Amino acid sequence: MKMKLLMTVTLTLSALLLAVNCGKKGPDLSKYDEICAIVQKCDQNPQSKMLLMQPEACQKMFAGLDKSPQTQAFTPQVIDCVKKAPCDKLDTFKCFASSAQGLGTMMPSAQ
Repeated sequence: MKMKLLMTVTLTLSALLLAVNCGKKGPDLSKYDEICAIVQKCDQNPQSKMLLMQPEACQKMFAGLDKSPQTQAFTPQVIDCVKKAPCDKLDTFKCFASSAQGLGTMMPSAQ
């Protein structure tokens, strides 16, 4: 179940990243500078590093999360998780998954 949730979160984030990158000029991305600097410096997950290699890609991903009604509710928890994780253990995708899982009771079932 956790692996399925992690894969779903990974695919959703990838799709959001692509959608945001293809869109029009968006919001001020500088508000994500601090969190993206932490992600780029510390993230240990090779998939995260691949997707978030460029600072602008990371910023656009967080902006996309804030923009989407389905994900904006857990964006603050993701940011908090990233900030609290030890640098040598940070896995941004696990922060996304654990934050989304925590809101699972609030989201409608996909059955």
